[in-house]
Amino acid sequence: MKTIIANHRYRVSHCAAWIRLLLLAVMLLACLTACNKDKDAVAPAAPFAGRYDAQKQDESRYTMTLENKDGARFQIQNFADFLYVPLEATAAGDKLTIPTQSFASSSGKKLTISGTATLVNDELRIEYTASGFANYEDSIVAKRKP
Repeated sequence: MKTIIANHRYRVSHCAAWIRLLLLAVMLLACLTACNKDKDAVAPAAPFAGRYDAQKQDESRYTMTLENKDGARFQIQNFADFLYVPLEATAAGDKLTIPTQSFASSSGKKLTISGTATLVNDELRIEYTASGFANYEDSIVAKRKP
């Protein structure tokens, strides 16, 4: 009789150990999965920030700065070497969207700008449209400064 009781206790404790181990593995997997989602949510914004050596189609060169303001929100300083007020942009993955924004000169002339950009390694390619007192489409190629 003692052998049967001892065998039964061994089976119960052995089974309980496997259940605890399985529960620990499930909790660890859930934790790792949750951590990975947080990392993906933050990643898009970081690569865009910095100072860039930029060049327009007409070959003129200048420095442009992209500053991360909040999460995926950016401000572009010295856009296209003619806009000296900050231009707003939003990052998503390797793309930067410049939503339609309007600006007025001191003489009251209005200029509206919108566009998109992609970042590949340290090269930022921007396609944009300007309308208002000047109407045209242009592109900018910019390399991140070291």
